[in-house]
Amino acid sequence: RFAAAVLQQALLQGPPLESLSLAQAVMAKNGAVAALACNRFGVDVVRALLQVPAASELALEYVRKSQRKLRKDLFGAELLRELGLGAPVSATACGGSQQGHPGPQALAAALWQTKFTA
Repeated sequence: RFAAAVLQQALLQGPPLESLSLAQAVMAKNGAVAALACNRFGVDVVRALLQVPAASELALEYVRKSQRKLRKDLFGAELLRELGLGAPVSATACGGSQQGHPGPQALAAALWQTKFTA
């Protein structure tokens, strides 16, 4: 939860080039945007990605490509409605479970390792 909040603030308040670099790193892993959107705290990171000027188009593209999966998730469906992409109101869980999907803490930890220990 706290890692997601830190990541969100870094994306929104960091210098433009650093925010873009961070956004690209977060979105680099296949399925990362969808996995984040299907998480209670990760969905706020996706909202932040959609506000980073140079990364918002790519983030929106990933959201659009994942619409089918996101419609099945409570948080993903809410995000789709916010974006005007429409989703059924009755949403349950992403693929039935969030197991197997990296949470925001795991993604932030991986990013931290990559960026600061390399």
